Amino acid sequence: NERHAIAVNKTASIMKKLMRFTSKASKGNELNLSASNINTYLSCPLEFYLRYVEGFDPSDELHDYIDASTNGTIVHDTAEAFYNMLKGDASEVTVTADMLQHHIDHPEAALEKTITRVINKNFLRLGDDCLNPLKGEALIAGKLVESLILTMLRREKDLTPFRFISAEEPFLAHIDAGLPFTLRLKQRIDRIDRVAGRLRIVDYKTGGDSTTIDADLDRLFARGYCDVKAVRQLIIYCMVYAAQHDPEEPIQPLIYKFRDMALGGIQPLRIKADRYRLEDLTDYHQVIDGFRERLNEVLREIFDPSVPFSATDDEKSCTFCHFKAICGRNGKTD
Repeated sequence: NERHAIAVNKTASIMKKLMRFTSKASKGNELNLSASNINTYLSCPLEFYLRYVEGFDPSDELHDYIDASTNGTIVHDTAEAFYNMLKGDASEVTVTADMLQHHIDHPEAALEKTITRVINKNFLRLGDDCLNPLKGEALIAGKLVESLILTMLRREKDLTPFRFISAEEPFLAHIDAGLPFTLRLKQRIDRIDRVAGRLRIVDYKTGGDSTTIDADLDRLFARGYCDVKAVRQLIIYCMVYAAQHDPEEPIQPLIYKFRDMALGGIQPLRIKADRYRLEDLTDYHQVIDGFRERLNEVLREIFDPSVPFSATDDEKSCTFCHFKAICGRNGKTD
């Protein structure tokens, strides 16, 4: 049986809801766009509409097992908490090789406690500061996370001394996308640091995200390519941060791929200049002009009353979608 694609036309009522993301929002009624929900739009405009315009979000489910998403959250929150512990109440901290080596040699001093707190909070739902000993699956997960974080610290010794600035700091920017209003774009950036004088914006990833983009950026903004969303997200982070600070300062976007770090170390993002040549992406300015142009096209499309919120044609994007039953899709490709 042939299925009819589902699409939601942008009625006056829906356009009014979309204005909550813009400078036209009434006081106290504002919403913020983010790199994450822009990624959702590129994956499936209908999902973007259901989740972020109408506010339907069935994704916050409790599991009695540690799934990939929960594991990623535990690794992310452990790295964040560890470096915030080093920083304390200071605005930033200079991280030395001796400092990292101490925690590598003595994980019981702080790292193991940090992991215990994070797992008790995110998996066992026991509150923010619970040090109940981990057991069973939680204990196994904790040992795995400890191994990943220790690998990161060993690799980061090669970067010392470096300055850790912040983790999960929120930034709000007002973006001009060529519309009659500006757009509110808010981000929480995993990590900001400065290595050898170069400002870096770092995203922690435990999945198989791509770290290579084509020079023409076509694939970066093509619909349905989930593997490049982390790079797209990072460059948006750089834009938002720079809009609040120095737009001219070089910023290196970087993905920490935990699954590859033991063997491959910390690798820069790469630009595929041609089929035989890769260049390191050491400054987001290398791609920002073309990136901003394409991003603005997407943002204008979101707010274009003539373009409906349509279900994606790429059913691979439906695999983990909580709304796929609405579309009658199973998220598989035949």
